[in-house]
Amino acid sequence: MPSFPLGQGLTSIVIRSQQPLMIIEDTVNRAASLGAIITSDKPAQSWLGVPMIVGGEVVGTIVVQDTENEFRFDEDDLRLLTTLSGQVAPIIRNARLLGDAQEAAERDRQLYEITDKIRRATSIEAILETTTKELSQILDLKQAKIEITVDPATITDQDNGAQEISE
Repeated sequence: MPSFPLGQGLTSIVIRSQQPLMIIEDTVNRAASLGAIITSDKPAQSWLGVPMIVGGEVVGTIVVQDTENEFRFDEDDLRLLTTLSGQVAPIIRNARLLGDAQEAAERDRQLYEITDKIRRATSIEAILETTTKELSQILDLKQAKIEITVDPATITDQDNGAQEISE
């Protein structure tokens, strides 16, 4: 799930403070007193949010709300969500780390394949062509260009040491 910028709602207060928040009556006014802005046409009458924290970092929140009833949540609900968040947060972190590791492994595999193709090239032109082609594919580019440094005395208007591939 992609990240999003923190806003001015109650969930953002939970994330910033890294503390649970329970509002069970007069939610709009209490939220306003905390600096939160409620924009919903049908705001919650009872609201409970708990941060999911791993290693001092908020990895998400668990939020429940009731749009019809005040006093819907109590300390038992708060304890339940707090316990649940403590169990779920490390699982979320581990899933993210696994995803990151899988992405890194895929990048390493692609890099190995590209390097292998470049090593098999037999001329500077083939190296440049292979490299630009592979970069274009891996980065999903329509065009890539590689310029090599050459002795300025040998450069002509026709030869600038560049290889360009365009679709």
